[in-house]
Amino acid sequence: MKTLHLIRHGQTKENLQKIWQGHSETSLDSTGLKQAVQSSNRLNNFSKVFSSDLKRALDTAHKFSNSIEKRKQLREVRRQLNKDIDDLANRINILNTFLLPIILIILMFILPRQLGIRKRQRRS
Repeated sequence: MKTLHLIRHGQTKENLQKIWQGHSETSLDSTGLKQAVQSSNRLNNFSKVFSSDLKRALDTAHKFSNSIEKRKQLREVRRQLNKDIDDLANRINILNTFLLPIILIILMFILPRQLGIRKRQRRS
């Protein structure tokens, strides 16, 4: 049976400042380097190590690849994933812009008439 381990990069200065890093190039701080070494010492039986091309991820993966001597950058996978996320966001935007108002009209006006539901009459 194969096992997949997902390991996040070690700590960066921006992590401590609660700055969202996205795809910006940031480096591990001294704590992050220690975390990467500790993780690689605990989890050292890998046949393959994959990493994004971001420096903080590569620096973490490098601690694992010293003993394994295998590391593969997944720049193309990241680009495709970003493209897929953008496509999904556009579809959701189209759904919110066009389809939801139509559904609301159906629920508010057409469906009640079809079901014979009448508006409540106001008392004078």
